[in-house]
Amino acid sequence: MLVGNLVALFSPVFLIPLFTFIKPDAISYDFDSIRAIVYLKNQSRYICFLAIIITLCLTVICPWPIYASSYIFSRSTFTNWIVIGIIWTSISFLIVENFEIIKSVLRLTYFDIQTFRERD
Repeated sequence: MLVGNLVALFSPVFLIPLFTFIKPDAISYDFDSIRAIVYLKNQSRYICFLAIIITLCLTVICPWPIYASSYIFSRSTFTNWIVIGIIWTSISFLIVENFEIIKSVLRLTYFDIQTFRERD
């Protein structure tokens, strides 16, 4: 669990510059659209605080009881741990993906209804 969290946290540090140098964009990005976002600038302290708390939870607080208990998993316990993790990940993936599909269909349906009403 700790290794997966650390890979998720630190892999962008290496992958983003690597992909940027392999194939950079032909046109430089205009940062005016980012500068126009005032709300995020005002909320940056709150966002940084949340990022630090989530990082500490994922890398220290969650794995801590497992390491501190000095319990050694039996083969069946470890198998159950992995199976539950895979099921949990699969269900969360299905929920997130289905939510996006349903949201997109509803948005398109609403757009079609609004367009139909405006024509009349």
